[in-house]
Amino acid sequence: MRKLIRKVRLATRKLVTNSYPRVIVRLVIEGRIDLAATFFIRRTQRGEYEFSLAEPGGMPLLSSAPYSHRSGAVKGIHSVRANASIPNRYLRNGSSGEYYFVLTSGNRQVICHSPMFQSPAIMDAAIEAVMETASGAPVIDAAEA
Repeated sequence: MRKLIRKVRLATRKLVTNSYPRVIVRLVIEGRIDLAATFFIRRTQRGEYEFSLAEPGGMPLLSSAPYSHRSGAVKGIHSVRANASIPNRYLRNGSSGEYYFVLTSGNRQVICHSPMFQSPAIMDAAIEAVMETASGAPVIDAAEA
């Protein structure tokens, strides 16, 4: 399991600086954020709100679509928490070295998606990490930072 999580980190390392504000990346590097997983809410350049779920090294496991209001992102996080522990809510996709998954709600509406992974095994490790950590992950609201 640890080897697979390490592969997830390596496979998505380039996404960190594009996915989070620099202040969040700095906090992770400095070790001031050392949690099993953390939700981050951030504001895009277009003024929309997005959320991500990141593992302790700061690598994103899930990312949302943009929301016009912060409350939409907060509701999305609640939906992830409610659905993350249910195995059949994950839809796996991909082939030829580009694998990803989406997390869906009970009515099969997409809540969020993963980054691309190099193999199905790495993708499955990321799903397992989401299932184990999402329900208790704290929220850091970087949109207000």
